[in-house]
Amino acid sequence: VRFVLDFPAGEGPVDGFGAMYAISPDGLQIVYSGRAGNESMLYLRSMDQLVATPIAGTEGAMHAAFSADGRWLAFTTRAELRKIPVAGGSPSTLATGLRTVVGLTWVGSDRLVFFMGGALMSVPSTGGTPTVAVAAAGSGTMAARAWPLSLGKDVVVFSEWVRDSATSVQLVVADLTRGTTAPLGVAGAVALGMVEEELVYGTATGSLMAVP
Repeated sequence: VRFVLDFPAGEGPVDGFGAMYAISPDGLQIVYSGRAGNESMLYLRSMDQLVATPIAGTEGAMHAAFSADGRWLAFTTRAELRKIPVAGGSPSTLATGLRTVVGLTWVGSDRLVFFMGGALMSVPSTGGTPTVAVAAAGSGTMAARAWPLSLGKDVVVFSEWVRDSATSVQLVVADLTRGTTAPLGVAGAVALGMVEEELVYGTATGSLMAVP
């Protein structure tokens, strides 16, 4: 199925770098960071509905991610990591003191990882102090990293590129247990999801691709 998402005036997606949206594990819901007056908040649209509804308690939200069981929605603000029940309820704070987060994903339903300062950080889904899961690339490499996507079993794929060079972007796989990384060998700009045994990703030129 291919279709266009239309947004009411003043409620469109917040301008940002990368994919500012999340799709539920069952594929039936889309959440995106949209405008709400002078700030942002999360909007949820079910595939069987024509309009999205704002999620109360998510004011200031940017990145969002569904838990593997689809019960929770995690999101970041300028300085905090929070989660809120998808079925409705109040948000709870998982971590504070964040800065310039670029991408967020659940690893199963028991922890979240995100990029901050070039390092892949990990936080338990019950909350805690962020710890380094994968260290930032060496200062001499000039590598930027963003947009992690969990592939299950402590494996995450993310985007890496030479700063100020969009044509250098590639996908890299990280083993969170060992803290190691390895290039996937494709010029992917952002990983989007798994379909059976293939990883679907978008390229810097706007193509949609898949690779085992």
